[in-house]
Amino acid sequence: MYKSISSILLLFFSLLTLECAKEVKQESQFSQAALEHYTLGQFYEQQGSDSLAVLEYREALIFSPDNPEIQSDIAFALVKIGNYSEAQKYAEKSIRNGAEDKNLYIILGNKAKEEGHFNKAISFYGKALSDTTNYFLVLNLAQLLRESNMMNDAISLLQALKKRYPFDLKVHTQLGDLYGRLNNLSLAIQEFKEALAIDSLYYPAWLGIGIIYEIKKLPDSSVIFYKRASLLNPQNLNLRKRIIEFDLMKGNWSEVRDLSIKILQDSPTESSVRKQLAYAYYKLGNRENALEQYLLLSGLLPRDAYIHHFLGRLYYEGNEIEKAKSEFNHSLKLNPDFTPNLEYLFFISIRENDEESLLSLFLDLQQKGMKPEDIYFSAGTHFYGEKQYETANTFLHKSVDENPDYVRAWYTLGFVFEKLDDIDSAEYAYRRVLDLDTLSGNTFNALGYLFVEHNRNLEEAERLINRAIAIDSLNGYYIDSLGWLYFKLGSLNRAKELLIKATKYAQDPIIYEHLGGVYEKLGDIEKATEMWRKSIELNPENDEVKNKLK
Repeated sequence: MYKSISSILLLFFSLLTLECAKEVKQESQFSQAALEHYTLGQFYEQQGSDSLAVLEYREALIFSPDNPEIQSDIAFALVKIGNYSEAQKYAEKSIRNGAEDKNLYIILGNKAKEEGHFNKAISFYGKALSDTTNYFLVLNLAQLLRESNMMNDAISLLQALKKRYPFDLKVHTQLGDLYGRLNNLSLAIQEFKEALAIDSLYYPAWLGIGIIYEIKKLPDSSVIFYKRASLLNPQNLNLRKRIIEFDLMKGNWSEVRDLSIKILQDSPTESSVRKQLAYAYYKLGNRENALEQYLLLSGLLPRDAYIHHFLGRLYYEGNEIEKAKSEFNHSLKLNPDFTPNLEYLFFISIRENDEESLLSLFLDLQQKGMKPEDIYFSAGTHFYGEKQYETANTFLHKSVDENPDYVRAWYTLGFVFEKLDDIDSAEYAYRRVLDLDTLSGNTFNALGYLFVEHNRNLEEAERLINRAIAIDSLNGYYIDSLGWLYFKLGSLNRAKELLIKATKYAQDPIIYEHLGGVYEKLGDIEKATEMWRKSIELNPENDEVKNKLK
């Protein structure tokens, strides 16, 4: 009497499988005992019981130890249960004993790849390919060839696969990656775009094009594709961080702030992102939020000199001088070579007329490698930024006294003299720069714009500005200067054309203010108002433009 129905079924299927196996294996060298265990192993494997199959195959090998078919089947069964080391051994034995199943080489190739023996893996995969069109095998081999720097071989392999699978996304993106690594950027972009033509939401293709544009040093194009890729795969934290880095380089502080906040909502422990958020708040003039973030960071990263430096700057700008000193000194203890701390302490000693500290800090800065003219220039530009123009004038003059050929100091002095309404001295400073640097587009533009603003030497102003544009034809500020000159000359349509062009290359409140003035003169008050509103968006503190909107 049978113990259960399952036992009856197991016996029935075993006998059935045995009869089938006898027909198939009748020409093979199987002993009767080996065949029985082998047949039962196949039955278990068909039922998904791969571990039991392995046990039966091993029993079969006891009776037929050199049978390549049993060895190959046990190798494949071992792969299914994840025992790759044992699978490799049986695959090798099977091949030595004359097995012709090329898929055995895939087992050997996978194991060699896992152990980092890429050349061996490539050799095994190559043998497998001689008798198969295994899609996944080709992709695997192409990846190995790439990792072994055999790029052209990998491309040839994938191009053949592409003919069989022209709409396969992985083939296109792997080809795009390989072309990119060979610096064939046009073909790389073509492959990625072909993938997007198949599936416009295919994340790897968007990412691939972004990478290629970054390699081509086209950051504006690169970030467009990175942002689209990030929308498709918001979990890629490194990609989102890279987008923040692009926005930091471009000074897109609002974008840095918004994306940093989103990342921190998901990963609040990302201190590097929090630092970028704090800096974005700082650059946006949001002192309260910047201070909050830097104080939080000082607790998370107490030994980060950069964080304490910016806390010092925030306290300094808030006129909390003692707190600022404390933070700058603490930052110096953490990193004695971080010279911006010494510079700010130097600025404080100037504000406080502390001659003893002034001299001591001046010597410290010299010991850190700063030349006297650079120390004075740093102070001059700092106080120019604080709108303390007389103090800026004093230190910039000290700088050019130390080094009469110091171009940047003369250039900044030109702006300082403009603020002090000393137009002749500003002109002298700019001309001094042009004597020293005959290709300074910024200075040609600055001097030309100075003449335009004060209705002086307008013919020379036009030559100067055109010289600047010849140096950099895509500079929106230079184009704005020329447009404003034509406005002053009464050529309103030419002025409008140039100022519209300028807005394409620079988003600046003054350009929109100028364009608004042109529209006003042309009688288009609606467009003038639109331009002035854009100007206010970029600089909410411009009371002069605000008055025009009343």
